[in-house]
Amino acid sequence: MSVQDRNVDRNSALVQKELTSGPFATIAVNDKDVTELIYKPRYNFRLVDLFFSCKAIAVADSVVLACIAKELSAIGAPQFAAAAATTFTIEAFDQIDAGVSVVVAVTAAQAFTGTEVVSDGYWGVWTVQIDGAQAITTKAAGATMAFATEAEALKMAPAPDASNGLVGVLTLYTTGAVFTAGTTNTNAGTVTSFNTTSRGGHSVAAPQLATQSNLQATRGTVLKVAGVGNLIGSVGDSVVITVRSAGNATFSQGIATVVIRKTPAQGEGVEAGTGLSAAFVP
Repeated sequence: MSVQDRNVDRNSALVQKELTSGPFATIAVNDKDVTELIYKPRYNFRLVDLFFSCKAIAVADSVVLACIAKELSAIGAPQFAAAAATTFTIEAFDQIDAGVSVVVAVTAAQAFTGTEVVSDGYWGVWTVQIDGAQAITTKAAGATMAFATEAEALKMAPAPDASNGLVGVLTLYTTGAVFTAGTTNTNAGTVTSFNTTSRGGHSVAAPQLATQSNLQATRGTVLKVAGVGNLIGSVGDSVVITVRSAGNATFSQGIATVVIRKTPAQGEGVEAGTGLSAAFVP
């Protein structure tokens, strides 16, 4: 009796579609993920790879990112920063709202929605979320948090509330005193780590180049935040290419190509939380 293998490796070469954006010109906005392409597949899909071809980049290094943007979520990876106050800052970013890109301005003083406590010597985690009216709020993993490692904290990042999208996930570590949201300054000496984690994807680091270069992405590590894999998209999600630069980068013949394919394919199961392939049981 013949045996049929119904399992498909997640990196198998299946029917794929290539989406190309470019050529890029000048990126005039610093420290922001500038949207270069938005495409909404009519099926569930997986991000397979990203390539970037460029002749020259002047002034500043850049990062090209291919990611999945869900409805109401931020495009790219807006960064959070501590402040000399009980608030924190959020970079300007684009948001997918009703399938189009909406610009959300810099948030200079984002308050915590709750009064959660992080125990001395531990990590805390908040999901930063946004609704269709561009109102940003925070949602903590619990009223009192005491995660031994940042990785443990990230695993417990809560899903955004209904009618909200993901901006990013904030983690902080406090030592020498407890941290109380809304009471402790985010740049207090006891807050020794204040980090941003986002739903990533495939990224290409593009340094300043003098000659024609063809760069292939570093494949994104799967981040299980809010039960959503960062390499798997559902019907209604968008494929997005962004470019980030620390200065006013000027591109010459910069072209980015992202590769996607349908998922799951025949014989392929997908673990919804991570986006990894899983075996089908006949």
